[in-house]
Amino acid sequence: MSLINKKFKSKYDSYKDDVISEFYNEALSEAIQYDRVSAYFDSKILALYSTGLENLYKENGKIRFIFSQELDENDYNLMKEGYEARYNAILENNFKEEELDEEDLVKISNLAFLIEKNIVDIKIAFTKSGILHDKYGLIYDAEGNSIFFRGSNNETVASVEKNHERFEVSCSWYKELNENKKILDASESFEEMWNDNFPGMKIIDLPDVIRSKIIHYSKGKIVLENYDYNNAIIADIVKGKLQVKDNLDEEFDFDRDFDYKNYIKKYVESVKNKTYYFHDYVNYIIIEKIVERYKKCAHYNNLNFIITPRLSRYITRKNLQIEKRKELGKMIKNRDEHVKAYFEIFKNIVNTEMKRTLRDKQMWDAFFISKMIKSANYSVPGAGKTSIVYGAFAYLNSKNINEVDKMIVVCPKNAFKSWKDEFFECFGDKKELRMINIQDNLYKDAATRKKALRFDSKNKNIILINYDMLGSVKDVLEEIIDDRVMLVFDEVHKVKAVNGFWAQNALAISKNAKYKVIMTGTPIPNSYADLYNQLNILFTDEYRTFFKFSSSELRNASPIDSVRINEAIYPFFCRTTKKDLAIPVPNQDECVKVNMTPKEQVLFDLIWKKYRNNGLLLYIRLLQASTNPRLLLNDVDMSFIDDLFHDEEQDEDEVIVSDQWYKECPKLEQSEIQLIKQLDMTSKFWAGIDLVESLVKEGKKVLVWGIFVRTIDRIEDELLKRGIKTKKIYGATDLESREEIIEKFKNNEFDVLITNPHTLAESVSLHKNCHDAVYFEYSFNLTHMLQSRDRINRLGLPDNQYTQYYYLLLNGSALTDSIDQRTYDRLKEKEEIMLKSIEGNSIESINFDIWDDLKKILNEN
Repeated sequence: MSLINKKFKSKYDSYKDDVISEFYNEALSEAIQYDRVSAYFDSKILALYSTGLENLYKENGKIRFIFSQELDENDYNLMKEGYEARYNAILENNFKEEELDEEDLVKISNLAFLIEKNIVDIKIAFTKSGILHDKYGLIYDAEGNSIFFRGSNNETVASVEKNHERFEVSCSWYKELNENKKILDASESFEEMWNDNFPGMKIIDLPDVIRSKIIHYSKGKIVLENYDYNNAIIADIVKGKLQVKDNLDEEFDFDRDFDYKNYIKKYVESVKNKTYYFHDYVNYIIIEKIVERYKKCAHYNNLNFIITPRLSRYITRKNLQIEKRKELGKMIKNRDEHVKAYFEIFKNIVNTEMKRTLRDKQMWDAFFISKMIKSANYSVPGAGKTSIVYGAFAYLNSKNINEVDKMIVVCPKNAFKSWKDEFFECFGDKKELRMINIQDNLYKDAATRKKALRFDSKNKNIILINYDMLGSVKDVLEEIIDDRVMLVFDEVHKVKAVNGFWAQNALAISKNAKYKVIMTGTPIPNSYADLYNQLNILFTDEYRTFFKFSSSELRNASPIDSVRINEAIYPFFCRTTKKDLAIPVPNQDECVKVNMTPKEQVLFDLIWKKYRNNGLLLYIRLLQASTNPRLLLNDVDMSFIDDLFHDEEQDEDEVIVSDQWYKECPKLEQSEIQLIKQLDMTSKFWAGIDLVESLVKEGKKVLVWGIFVRTIDRIEDELLKRGIKTKKIYGATDLESREEIIEKFKNNEFDVLITNPHTLAESVSLHKNCHDAVYFEYSFNLTHMLQSRDRINRLGLPDNQYTQYYYLLLNGSALTDSIDQRTYDRLKEKEEIMLKSIEGNSIESINFDIWDDLKKILNEN
């Protein structure tokens, strides 16, 4: 028997590991001696070790326990003077015989039997004040190999099934000097205690009267988990898979039974020797349903159905896991004393692994992600979500922890550059980037993409995939995503459509992932129903039993429901705000007001009159005319809606308006066309060009925002004519060119970058060399506005660095103006509401309806 034949981790965590089967039973099954020091003891714990204990018993091994007993100083002094009756009375008083059910009787019988056979010896440690808090164990095999473990875990059922406990493991055969010294010191310390030679402590044998009471429960054997039930249907869990054994005395045709035929059979993978083996995908939620159906089957057919303690514990443990994480999430968010020591260890590892130093709040969020295993990051744009996730990855991928090999990031393609750039910023030369970028020209078709993921991904540490590409590689991702992958969904609101195609792909690839993170600064842009897919992605197995909210319940949530929803999700998300990180507050917006010329006022009078019966069309035409009246010469179609309200990769199934609004658009008359052709660009446009030129002459880099492509083209033309180095990015700009242009702008190779929120409002960071943004065109789309502003106001700005936004407003008649001022006022109103909702601890549902926006801006009832 040799411990070397087993594989042990350096650390075990009761929230992440099955410490009974993965550590205790593995180690004790090869052991001849087990020495244990613990503050508390629960005799039931030995039932959980039954597999390991049987082997130790057969080898005539030895178990020595030292447990603690609290005394006051007077009692301690009396004991040291030899008053045996005194401490016997104290112990006997504390050993109360309780009413035990059948399961408890089975559990305590193992301890009783092993004490009776002199396999187990128990001694009690008395200290002068308080109790013995040291908790460690030593396990020895017949070849002289040993394992030492020490941590927060007591020798109790609660410590492995309910509490968050963690312990570190040292193995003698690893031949590391430091580790072997730990083992030697612990062994010497145990022997000193066992022989009552430990300073400040009195160690006594378990009194005979108590020993006799315990032995009373002995069944004369070790009670194993592999029960041999006669004339029964036995449900068990073996290596994580459900098995059901038909051990009935008489033949029973399950295929004729209603419950088996209709509810159970579909989950059965094979049947051999009257044992039913179930598919890998049968998780504990499905197992609970199967068990209930077997119970019904047994009841109606008068059969005996038994669930083994092992399966019962498996289901209980799985159900407890999310409850444990719920409590852990609260502790981390509250920075509870119990987690601070773990946080310091985490921080030290991250600081060693990363070049970038995370801010304190970011470090706590990264700690949260790594410890929660499945979590959401709802930090505001510009707060460094990417760095936070890289912090968690740095820890999990470190040599010390070695839990994760790679990250698979699903995100909009605009975010690819950010993930790549931030990797270098976070790790520098401390970690090599080995990446698959699914948008790379190397992977132009589905077959090539699949081949790369299947065969080239093993040695990669970052894989980037955009949402609309998931469907083409879903089957391969399901193959390669396992416990060693950290799966990240960036801008996860892209898959908010319940039952949407993108959402189903995201759910499919999530089922095998252990570590999962979802990220978005706008978790519920429409309603609480937006959380449905997010939570199902994270908690594939647990959603129905823990969160339980149907999509319709979330969609129609009342204020009372809102409280209940937030109570449920609060422990599972972290959030960092700009206030948390002390990002410099931007200067007050500078509104550049330009009065209309008489001809321009005539045009706006015409627009208000011509389109007054169609609010959306009126708004679009006014928005176009405020900067570039020539746009009025083109028909309006749904592409304009995309420019106004969607991102380049719009959220799946997002329909803001139907296409009926433009079916009967009034046509321009010849006189109206002539008027438009006389105008060219408006006074506001030329004021904007002058403003950009003056900023550039001051040595500043300028980010210019428009909406419509033709306006962007014209801005570029006019700036180039004035000798200003200018580049543009919009939808037609391919990904490679975009990245090249952004890099050149960051490197000060040109002065002005022109773009639109439709294309570049997400993920791009320009704050290090650009602090001025000029808005030629803008709509009431608040998400676009906030994200566009965040391109130059982000984490990393020095405290004294300014950020200035300029809004160009074309003013006219109060009744028939350009609606620039009204749009700006509506944006600021919505921004105030939004900021209140994202600065707190709760997730608020704020649905800004397009028709409400239009009514307010157009002064309609």
